[in-house]
Amino acid sequence: MNKIEKNCKISEDLIIGDGNQIGSNVIIKEGCVIGNNNIILDNTIIGPYVKMGDNNEIGYFTYLGGDPQDHDFIKNSISYVEIGNNNIIREYVTIHRGTKENSKTIIRDNNFLMSYVHLGHNDIVGSNCTFTNLVQLSGYVEVEDNVVWGGMSGAHQFCKIGAYTMVGGKSYINKDILPYSLIFGTPANIIGINSVGLRRAGFSSEDREIIKTLFHIIYNSGLGFSKAIEKIRNEYSGNIYAEKILNFIERSKRGLAAFGYNKSENG
Repeated sequence: MNKIEKNCKISEDLIIGDGNQIGSNVIIKEGCVIGNNNIILDNTIIGPYVKMGDNNEIGYFTYLGGDPQDHDFIKNSISYVEIGNNNIIREYVTIHRGTKENSKTIIRDNNFLMSYVHLGHNDIVGSNCTFTNLVQLSGYVEVEDNVVWGGMSGAHQFCKIGAYTMVGGKSYINKDILPYSLIFGTPANIIGINSVGLRRAGFSSEDREIIKTLFHIIYNSGLGFSKAIEKIRNEYSGNIYAEKILNFIERSKRGLAAFGYNKSENG
């Protein structure tokens, strides 16, 4: 059984599962699907065209499914937000729908979005990510699994952020970020591997050393980028971390962030 406060405004075409709690003054617009055992707190707006899985917690005054902030968006186009399972989305978070007809903004499972986070149109967020307060992502940003964002950080449109990256607070990303990175600055540079995060995630000391070596080959070996990639292909063929990094590089369109502290951040 669902518990829905009487002063909500809910579209008649809502498809909803069981065990949901919907607070006061919630608005759910047309074309929405809500799964089971979700908690949607007061004064939230959902929709149009939002699909939500199970066991999500949506905080006060959030807006999920608003029109994209994009000059190319045609008013009343049908586009979507898809939210998976077990996400915590706190107060005042905004997540916008895709720009083009039938396109999607996607948030997968087990993510924690703290207050005032903004996810722009057509963003894709993996699973097990943490967005600290006031993180702001432009459109078409891709965030892989297990990324941690420090407060007041952000990303330029079309950037890709690799898995297990730690984004330092107040950083601004304008290039693609390799998996396993520790980054900081405006613009953000890679300042090492995310050693603490990898250790906490269960990566062995041997695994962390391999990742550190791969970063050294790419950034600090003096080989040049093409020869560094060739060296990794030849010497680390079949290694899962090397393969993930190489696949990420092949998909990069904005180029990789530089290595080392940004001079403007380091005095």
